Amino acid sequence: MLRDGNPQMQTLDQWLFSLVKKSARGQSSFQNGSEIVFRICWQLRVAVLFVVAGCGFLLFTLMQTKATPGDPHYLLPLLSLIVGALPTAILFALPGRIVIDSSGIRQTFWWRRAKRIAWDDFASVIHDRNDGSTIVYGKFSSPIKFSSYLVDQPRFDRQVKVLSRTDEIPDDI
Repeated sequence: MLRDGNPQMQTLDQWLFSLVKKSARGQSSFQNGSEIVFRICWQLRVAVLFVVAGCGFLLFTLMQTKATPGDPHYLLPLLSLIVGALPTAILFALPGRIVIDSSGIRQTFWWRRAKRIAWDDFASVIHDRNDGSTIVYGKFSSPIKFSSYLVDQPRFDRQVKVLSRTDEIPDDI
């Protein structure tokens, strides 16, 4: 496949993630009163559920396993630690849900405080060329990154342009 003009083969995971990103763009956000909510696409939620359930099953199996004579005594606890850490790392890497309304943009994560940018504090917005995400910058706050794994990016871009009174969203340099 061609990527950035260079012929290059994509691995299976790159191909699957590109399909998920493409599908996420076509899925709809939902309206909750005056707010528009952009959440993680259903394919990514299903994939995370399968990985977490699979690791839970593996962890349960490892806990039931007795040490084999001759194996190092630290092997089972080490494998349990790795299998237990994998779902935690995946859950920490998930993008936060974004809510947009007439007062501003809010990104919520399950594991940390929400980020918020009011339209009065809006500074700029760009598209990241590397991963296709939209990044909104505030004057006095940390940026909010609309991941390409969140649903309905075209609607998010339109809403940001209208509410921030921006003509165009430029690509990152």
